[in-house]
Amino acid sequence: MDKTKIARINALAKKAKTVGLNERETAERDALRKEYLAVVRGIPEEPDGVLEDLLFRDAQHNKTFVVQRMRKGVRPAKLAYRCLAQASANGQPCSLVQVRLYTGRTHQIRVHLSHEGHPLVGDIKYGDRRVNGMAKNKLDHDAAFACVSAEVRWSGRKFRISEWKNR
Repeated sequence: MDKTKIARINALAKKAKTVGLNERETAERDALRKEYLAVVRGIPEEPDGVLEDLLFRDAQHNKTFVVQRMRKGVRPAKLAYRCLAQASANGQPCSLVQVRLYTGRTHQIRVHLSHEGHPLVGDIKYGDRRVNGMAKNKLDHDAAFACVSAEVRWSGRKFRISEWKNR
């Protein structure tokens, strides 16, 4: 996803905070809703579900990890997913999943899905080298992962960005 798209989502989130909605209140009121589509390796055991983990971000190495216990720098993360389609790419099973973020942690979708055994196709940092090698020159990271909608609601008003197209 390019920086312009991320900037639009962040602008919506900042606007929500400006009018007095912090991250927890925003989630509780369902005022900030972000949904994505991702192509992942494999087929999830459950067609839909919720993933909740503790994530630690190593800013020095620009990488995020799932950890088992709370400590400095660890934050809870939550997302819901739904499998929309299944296919095979070069003999490898793949799925198209819709993801809804409840929290917005750095690399959250990539880390959560990879930790569950379903890394994004084309994701060099958290992905499967074997699958990425087969997809090389056919898919890029943006093609395997795209924001399809972002929405902020407060005081009866709704602001929405949706259906972004890749390049």
